Amino acid sequence: MRTPHASTAPGRGRAVGTPEPYDFRRPTKLSREHARALQVVSETFARQWGTQMSSILRDGVVEPGPVSQTTYGKWVAGLPAPSLLATVATGEIGDLVLHVPQELAMVWVDRLLGGRGEAEQPSRPATQLESQLLRGLLDRVVAELPYAFAPLGSVTARVGALETNPQFAQVVGSAEAMVVIEFVVTVAEVTATASLAAPFDALQPLLDPAGDERAVVRTNPAAQQGLAEVPMTVGARMRGVAMASEDVLALAVGDVVRLGHGADHPLLLVAGERAFARAVPADRRNRLACIVVDPRKDLP
Repeated sequence: MRTPHASTAPGRGRAVGTPEPYDFRRPTKLSREHARALQVVSETFARQWGTQMSSILRDGVVEPGPVSQTTYGKWVAGLPAPSLLATVATGEIGDLVLHVPQELAMVWVDRLLGGRGEAEQPSRPATQLESQLLRGLLDRVVAELPYAFAPLGSVTARVGALETNPQFAQVVGSAEAMVVIEFVVTVAEVTATASLAAPFDALQPLLDPAGDERAVVRTNPAAQQGLAEVPMTVGARMRGVAMASEDVLALAVGDVVRLGHGADHPLLLVAGERAFARAVPADRRNRLACIVVDPRKDLP
C-alpha cells in the first residue's frame, strides 16, 4: 500500500489535508443570523441616509443592498480610482470605510453648489474646496450610523480621513475578513452603488455579545426610549358578576345590577388587560379619580 506524500501549498506552512483548527463559538464566516442582523442595520441606515440627502441636496434615494463577506484586499481591488473613500472612526468596532463612486460624489458637489446634478460630471479627484463640501455632507450621513447600529449595541462614529485612491485607505491588512454592506444611491440622473466595509472581527462582539451563550436578549435603546413615551389607556376595574345570557339580553334602562365588588375592596388598575396596581376610589377637582395603594407585579 502506497503512502501518499503530503504536499505543501505555495506560501503556506500547512500540508494539504492537514486539519485546520476551527472555533465554532467564534466563526470566521458570516452566518445567516449575522447577515439578517446586519440587513436590519443596512435598512435603517439607508432610510436615514436618504432623509439626509433629501434635506441637504433636495433630492436623493438610498436603497439597501446585499450584505457580503470578503477580504479587504479583494474589496479594495474592485474599487475604481478615483473614488471617494471616507474612513469612519469608531471606538467600538474599529475603523470602517465608506466608499462612494466618484461620479456620485461629483453630483453631490454639483447639487451642493446649486446645480442640477447632471450625469455628465468630470472624472477627477475632488479639489480641496470640493472635499470640504463632501466632508460636510458625509458628517451628516455618518452621524446616522449610531442609530442604525443601535439594535446591536452602542456605537459612536465620526468621519476621519478622505481619500481618492482606494490603495491609500488602508485601515486593516489585505487578508483581513471584511463585511461589506452595499447601498444603491440615486441623486438626480445618477444611480450608483456605494458600500460600507467593516472588519468582521470587530463586529463579532456586537453580533455575538454573549460569547458562548446563544440565547441573547438585545435591547434597542432607541426603541426602549420610544416605548417609554407611548400613551396607554389605564382603567380602574371592579370585580364582575356572572349572569346568564338571557338575563343580559333582558336588561332594560333603570335596571340595577349588583356587582361582586365589596365597598371596602380596592379597585384594580389595568393597562392592556393587565393589572399592575390596586387603588381606592377618590375625587380630584370634581373628577372621579383613584389613589394607588398597592403597586405589585404579582397581580392577576
